Amino acid sequence: MDFPIDFQAIQDKLTEMPTLTQIENIRLHHTLRLLKERELYILFAKVIDDRSFEELANELGIGYKAVTSIYYRMMEKIKKALEVTPHEF
Repeated sequence: MDFPIDFQAIQDKLTEMPTLTQIENIRLHHTLRLLKERELYILFAKVIDDRSFEELANELGIGYKAVTSIYYRMMEKIKKALEVTPHEF
């Protein structure tokens, strides 16, 4: 299954934002690029389209628990990648 993610459109929106916001969003953008296509698809479908795990499971042909597992592992990945460590200041 092909999951269309338009990273150029995301990058274009980032350049329109104030500098501090850009820095934070660039970091998020780089973090999202580390995710697999299926993870991104689930993230955007859940967060932006407000789709249920059950809907996603049916669409992707995998179990409900598999979708929730992918989603929550991905969220942990994102949190870890976005953590600010003391040496970054």
